Amino acid sequence: MLLPSPSSGVSAWELDLLASRVVRSNLRESVAMLRGLYALLESVPHMPVSTHIRQLVETTLAARDECRERLRGSDWIGAGRASQRAVRAASQAFFHPDMLPALYFPDEHLYAVYLPLFLPITVPLLAALLKLLATKKKKTTTKVVL
Repeated sequence: MLLPSPSSGVSAWELDLLASRVVRSNLRESVAMLRGLYALLESVPHMPVSTHIRQLVETTLAARDECRERLRGSDWIGAGRASQRAVRAASQAFFHPDMLPALYFPDEHLYAVYLPLFLPITVPLLAALLKLLATKKKKTTTKVVL
């Protein structure tokens, strides 16, 4: 078991362990966001993907690769910065306003949702309106005859 040295405060291995945890957490989060983005695009195939989103995904992958390369060289500061760039780019891609499928409804979807709601309401209203017009027409024709 490694214990902190009481004279120096924080030892080097503690800093390495903390940096390692932060970097690995950032990498896991960026990969999870990219998987979520992929699942979103698979579930909504008609959603357009802009070039900005593509660039953010490419930035995420490049930063992830840079982070892994810096980890091999034990460059914790560079790996930390690269992992932060990867998480930031993945988050921007995932939460970009263009990627919100709830804001895009084709017209067919709107008709399919609202027609069953309004059709039962409009049929009795139209029937009452036609009956009212028929009675009014009948009254006007009887007045002319007299």
